[in-house]
Amino acid sequence: MSSSPWVRSLDDPAAADRAVAGGKGAALVRLRAAGLPVPAGFVVVSAASLDRPLGAAVPAEVAAAVAAGYAALGADPLVAVRSSGVSEDSERASAAGLLRTELGVRGVPDVLAAVARCWDSGSGPALKQYLRRHGGPAGAAVAVVVQVLVPARAAGVAMTRHPVSGDPEVVVVEATPGLGAPAAEGRVVPEHLEVGRADGRTRWRRPGRRDLVLVVADGEVRERRVDPAGADRSVLNDAEAAAVAGQALRVEDVLGCPADVEWALAADSAEVLVLQGRPMTGRLSPR
Repeated sequence: MSSSPWVRSLDDPAAADRAVAGGKGAALVRLRAAGLPVPAGFVVVSAASLDRPLGAAVPAEVAAAVAAGYAALGADPLVAVRSSGVSEDSERASAAGLLRTELGVRGVPDVLAAVARCWDSGSGPALKQYLRRHGGPAGAAVAVVVQVLVPARAAGVAMTRHPVSGDPEVVVVEATPGLGAPAAEGRVVPEHLEVGRADGRTRWRRPGRRDLVLVVADGEVRERRVDPAGADRSVLNDAEAAAVAGQALRVEDVLGCPADVEWALAADSAEVLVLQGRPMTGRLSPR
């Protein structure tokens, strides 16, 4: 896709600037340029740079560029629309979970509405309090990442050192079936694995617990209940856990610091896709 002043492809080197693409978007551009398997997409610039009032629609010239970017992703694709704060995903502060993400968005009108909601999430009170606590600005300038949604059979996070002990020889992998949102939101307990950095061997495993999964089915995102008999079934085998850990370490190499990575295994592939990569500030999913 061609880039415009308002919409930048994830393949556009200019979008590696967090002032343009926000922390999340800029990192994805760097990771994609380094050859990591990052789903295709584009970034919509911060609403602050457009002087857009809170709650207003996407300006017409930006909307046209978003429509063109969306069309370049395929025939009416299902996408994820994620906020990308300019102050987000630094080594000092991640702001994880405080900006809006919408999964399973389809069609230009719904994508534009999701972009506007993501822009507005930069004015949320929880985010303002977080930024003040970490020495940031009172509000967040928010760009928006739009990417093809991965129909994941498993997803989660990986951290390239232990977030509690700080052990650099361990990659912590957390996994849940389907899309990762229920674990990120604290609605399920992900499977927890600790994988050796040097050898990729699973050193320790704790089962997760879930009563629901989020899946892509029949062209939309659907929530399904889990049979209690399979509520703690293992999500990843040892080879898959090693592959996730290895991909997280590639992200660390690109970022140049310990990394916190969101990943997915697509339903039709064994490849570990990278959905997000940020400097690690130390967090575990809610228990």
